[in-house]
Amino acid sequence: MLHVETFKAYSEDDLSNQINYFLKQIDENMIKEIKFSSFAFSIEKEYQIIYTALIIYYVR
Repeated sequence: MLHVETFKAYSEDDLSNQINYFLKQIDENMIKEIKFSSFAFSIEKEYQIIYTALIIYYVR
């Protein structure tokens, strides 16, 4: 089964912490394959930088 997780933060450190927490919470034996992951940032209103990440993975 395909799953998608998205993450959004105002700093790279916070984004990294969110992803690490997510990876610790899931059972590694259940993940068949991480198909795609990406990292990007965008500048929103008032020049606020938003960091985003996307992880697409298959579960056994």
